[in-house]
Amino acid sequence: MIRRPRLDAPGVNSFAAVGVGLAVLGLAAYAFLVFAGRALGPDDFGLLSVVWMSIFTLGPGFFIPLEQEVSRAVAARRASGLGGLPVFRRAMRLDAMFVGGLIGLLVIASPAIVPGLLRGQVSLLLGALVALIAFSVAYPSRGVLAGTGRFARYGAQLTIEGLARIAIAAALLVWGSATVGWYGLGLGLPTLVGALCTAPRAHRYLTDGPPAPTAELSDRLGTLLGTSLLGAVVVNTGAVAVETLSDEADRDRAGAFLSAIIVARAMLFLFAAVQAVLLPQLTTHAARGEIDMFVAVLRRVVVAVGGVGVVGTIACGAVGPWALQVVFGSEFVVSRPIFTTLALASGVYMVALVLTQAVVALDRHRATLGAWAASAVSQVLVLGVTARVSLWWAVAVGFLVAAVVATVVLARCVHVIIRASLGSVPDERAPAPLAVDDSLSVEEA
Repeated sequence: MIRRPRLDAPGVNSFAAVGVGLAVLGLAAYAFLVFAGRALGPDDFGLLSVVWMSIFTLGPGFFIPLEQEVSRAVAARRASGLGGLPVFRRAMRLDAMFVGGLIGLLVIASPAIVPGLLRGQVSLLLGALVALIAFSVAYPSRGVLAGTGRFARYGAQLTIEGLARIAIAAALLVWGSATVGWYGLGLGLPTLVGALCTAPRAHRYLTDGPPAPTAELSDRLGTLLGTSLLGAVVVNTGAVAVETLSDEADRDRAGAFLSAIIVARAMLFLFAAVQAVLLPQLTTHAARGEIDMFVAVLRRVVVAVGGVGVVGTIACGAVGPWALQVVFGSEFVVSRPIFTTLALASGVYMVALVLTQAVVALDRHRATLGAWAASAVSQVLVLGVTARVSLWWAVAVGFLVAAVVATVVLARCVHVIIRASLGSVPDERAPAPLAVDDSLSVEEA
């Protein structure tokens, strides 16, 4: 008989451990961007904002799925008393393929990217390359830390990353740099420092176990990768549209608008803490067939995240435009209705991310892919119809519609899966997992 390790569900202390690190990381990111905005002005800051948002949405779009799958697979094996080292080894092989392919694509595309989107700033390209390497080191290690319940160390990694980013911002401030290229150093270097300081050998936290078949990680990872990239496209399309579609006369306004997007997304930093703790917890309940516990945890998190979204939306609507000018400078002007819409969209987007975690924990990855595909299509349709009327409103409303579509579809998927699980007959020898036929699709949901 296999002795299962005692797995207490991560609770308040786990959220607090990650939350403290995340608070430092978020404050450091905003301090870095505020210093950059004041030093560069709206035009150059608009360029840095696009690069920042692209790197920190599309980059993690490739590597967060790896973190999620490592976390989910390690937690599931722990629930069954099995070692997770084979899963991690397979994940690192995939990780090497990801980072090698992405670096190769970026280098090949550089003759078009540097003179166009990057306006000739080669140093921003170098910063992006360093960021990709950093992500490939950090995210798999975070998956191990989350899957094994080492949330204090997870939070420490985020804290060190934040402190390193503040150090770079302080150095640039003292130096008095007003060149956008130097700020590329703040993209990925702090992430690499945090990972190397807290989890240089993440595999030491795992024990050996049965070989990890391809289906245990790779099959799900492809679908999860597609889901993550579509989610990144949804949250990043507006920024790219503003930078590429605005004309020279609107450069300053575009920079101000991009800074508003960054401020309105502040609450999204909170979700990293939720994601790190929530997925292993839901996976454990799903693996044990604890339907009531699964639903109770999910309901509490949805209510909490929704509450944060409401508070954030009210705050942005009340003081957002004023705070933007106080923090970034008087040139950064964005209307209150647009600011409020961006914040509301970010709040709804967070709820969609929580529901995505629930569907992934239920091992129904394909349903998440369909939901985010529908979300991305709805956003493109809104942009196509309304961009000529007002680019700024098109971006804000497009993001909101996309977030609502993803939330509705994913909520329906969770409802169908849970209902099917409640109607199933459990095996008398073991708890039945929360699952239905893997052929579940968005259309069926």
